[in-house]
Amino acid sequence: MSSQIDAAGAYAGRSLIILNPQSGHDDPARTRRRLGGAFAAREAPFDLITTEYAGHARELAKQAGLLGYR
Repeated sequence: MSSQIDAAGAYAGRSLIILNPQSGHDDPARTRRRLGGAFAAREAPFDLITTEYAGHARELAKQAGLLGYR
């Protein structure tokens, strides 16, 4: 995700789902499908990002706020 994108751009009004594959007991692929299906059923715009390392979710959340995600 680029921090150079304008905050008033295409992300305004979208939800960002941050998935940590190391947490929980469900298979990450199953969790992605269930979350995607729930948002799609409500016609809610979203993006889903999977964390890659410790502290990554915090970085993603900070960037998401700056970009205008809900």
